[in-house]
Amino acid sequence: MRIVVLFFIMIVMLKADRLGTINEVDLDLPLSMNIEAFIDRSIGHIPKAIVKDGLPFFGSKRGDFKGKLRIHKGYDIYVNHSDVFSSAKGKVLEIAHGKLSGTYIKVQHKNNVQTLYIHLTSVSVKIGDSVKKGTILGRIDGAAGNAVAPQLHYEIKLKGVHQDPLMVIKNSYHDRRLLEKIARYEALMKDAVVQRNKLVNAR
Repeated sequence: MRIVVLFFIMIVMLKADRLGTINEVDLDLPLSMNIEAFIDRSIGHIPKAIVKDGLPFFGSKRGDFKGKLRIHKGYDIYVNHSDVFSSAKGKVLEIAHGKLSGTYIKVQHKNNVQTLYIHLTSVSVKIGDSVKKGTILGRIDGAAGNAVAPQLHYEIKLKGVHQDPLMVIKNSYHDRRLLEKIARYEALMKDAVVQRNKLVNAR
């Protein structure tokens, strides 16, 4: 019985770096951390530059302080000096550099799923490369693009439509403690939205 329990614990630990499943594609986290740290460093993190850097969750306002509103189509995870990994098996579709994004990589997976990795400072792959789940795509060493602080901007697309990574997590995890933590952070995010709106309107 004890061996069975230990085996179960080991399986849970191995799955701790899993993000979730979308359209039958099993995605791992793009960073070397467990799911709780991933949550803590994204929606659990209020940026110091709350107006310019924006809030980390999917759908938050960007550029509104300049009068050019756009909606955040990804998920920011605040990390530095970190390798960035492919979430699933696929092919490197695009590598480019933009004023807002810094260096970014787009990976095509099966079933019309794509992942994007934005604000990278270096790249370890080439366009057309086949990658496995966990292949190092690049690295974050400092802020890149329009990011005020070092971070990974992570996007998921299904059939060309952006998906909320948090919803993928919530639909894939059933651990009550984790879901309660997410709910607490979501409440704090609502307060942060009110605070940020006041600061934007006062400019």
